Amino acid sequence: MSPVPLWVPVGHGTTRNRVGLSLLCGVLPVDNALVRLLDRRSHVTLVLLGGAVALGGAGALLGPAQAAAGVLAGPFIALAGAVVVQVFTTADPAGLAGAGRHREALWLIDREMPGLRVLAKIWPAQFRDTLADRLLERSLALHAALRDDEALTAAQEGVAMHRGLAAARLGRPAPGLGPGAD
Repeated sequence: MSPVPLWVPVGHGTTRNRVGLSLLCGVLPVDNALVRLLDRRSHVTLVLLGGAVALGGAGALLGPAQAAAGVLAGPFIALAGAVVVQVFTTADPAGLAGAGRHREALWLIDREMPGLRVLAKIWPAQFRDTLADRLLERSLALHAALRDDEALTAAQEGVAMHRGLAAARLGRPAPGLGPGAD
């Protein structure tokens, strides 16, 4: 007997990114913007415990030494798997804005902005350009949502960051643009 497909409508519109998850009763499309495995500490704890139990149980079939190895390695493997799923199912705010879904793009940018600010403060050489780009994307999403005052503030902050980065590179050409570039 073949499984009957179960389709659960998620959100609205036809441009949603969907991932098909195989379940016992069929396929369930999931909106990528809603797949957030590692949002809370309790989710991470569940992933770690689930990995320990799953690989420990699988190792128990082979013997006590393999069960212990499974319990020790399971959390790391499960966390790595959850991170891969998180990375490949998280929607890109620029793509959402390009598809006309400005409110969702703004929600995602606002959600990641505090973390980006902390990273840019700790490692400015690696994350200031990313923060500046996200601020410009935020200003475009705010402008599309008719919140022009906030959009102007975000754009000014992003441009100021880009100017600071350009001033720091003064005299040093950008990669691929200097003498001897391929």
